[in-house]
Amino acid sequence: MKKIHRLYFLTTLTVMAVCFFSIILANYVLDPFQVYRESLINKGRYLQDQERFQNAGLIHQEWLANSCCTSFLLGTSHSQNFDGEKLGHIFKNGPVLNLAMSGGAPAEHLYLFKYASGLRMPQTVFWELHTGYTDPVFKKLNEGNVSPGKFFPDYLYDQTVWNDASYLASVDTLSFGLKQAASKLTLAEHKEWYTRNLPSFGIGNRVFEKNLPLYIQKPDVKVYEEGHAETISATLASIVSAHQDTKFIFFFPPYSLHFYANMKPEEYTKFMQMRVDMVAAISPYKNASIHDLTLLVPGTDDLNLYKDTAHYHPDIGYAVMKQIAAHKGMLTRSNLTKQVKTLTERVNRYCLKNKQNCILKE
Repeated sequence: MKKIHRLYFLTTLTVMAVCFFSIILANYVLDPFQVYRESLINKGRYLQDQERFQNAGLIHQEWLANSCCTSFLLGTSHSQNFDGEKLGHIFKNGPVLNLAMSGGAPAEHLYLFKYASGLRMPQTVFWELHTGYTDPVFKKLNEGNVSPGKFFPDYLYDQTVWNDASYLASVDTLSFGLKQAASKLTLAEHKEWYTRNLPSFGIGNRVFEKNLPLYIQKPDVKVYEEGHAETISATLASIVSAHQDTKFIFFFPPYSLHFYANMKPEEYTKFMQMRVDMVAAISPYKNASIHDLTLLVPGTDDLNLYKDTAHYHPDIGYAVMKQIAAHKGMLTRSNLTKQVKTLTERVNRYCLKNKQNCILKE
């Protein structure tokens, strides 16, 4: 009886081991995010909605192995719709590798920059500054100690496979491998969400009604003049300072005026403060600039051009990039106070235009 139990145990163990190593082998061969090599089955095709994994493959294959580009883009879902080929044409510097990812946090952007630039330094970095950069949790970030968070597979962002067990032994990876084998998405299409969300555009009234009330904004000008050194801006400044041969183009997404009017006043003030911090930290460096085109590009007052109050039609995005390429919308020490004042006036006019939903005082 004991021999039967022992045989059963050994057989079960052997079957489990064979299955386990078969999954690892299949995942290594399929490699759905092309971390180790270009796809053996469906070359040049990618997956959507898994940017934290896919970016590892893009850096390993496109940035390092193929030297696809001299520039890359860091950002959130606000920058996912940018086609790297079109950006390269606008800035006349060749294709731009889009490493934007939905919900990208500052710590993740810092990690991506540190890893990609460690493999090969970019000539230009396009860096989107989303509202998440005002989060207090990121105040103590520094270039040498960046934690990208539990959802970021940092083990894929190196040149070894020995620490990739979570990727290679996962049944989910196998599933993604089968999906990648059937994917028809190009390098630009795998990030682009606009086409999938077309029904969300052209319904400005619905977007308006879902994002109320609106507020009159009166940010504290004294706060502007003070600034705070212990913010994400200090971290970005240290990166700019350490890479003088790289050009850094920081930009705020062209949020709708409704987005700003819908912010609670304290949040609006904090967001304006972030601009002050960024300008104070970055201004001393000739290899960096900060841009906000909300007041220069048309359409930021038209919610029909937005999926929600913040995610814009690609035409608005490319209009912004063309203005940046023409050195427009730059925030500097000399024009910042005026820029913030003008933006606030436009936001408040938008609020008062919708009096029934506009709160004058809290």
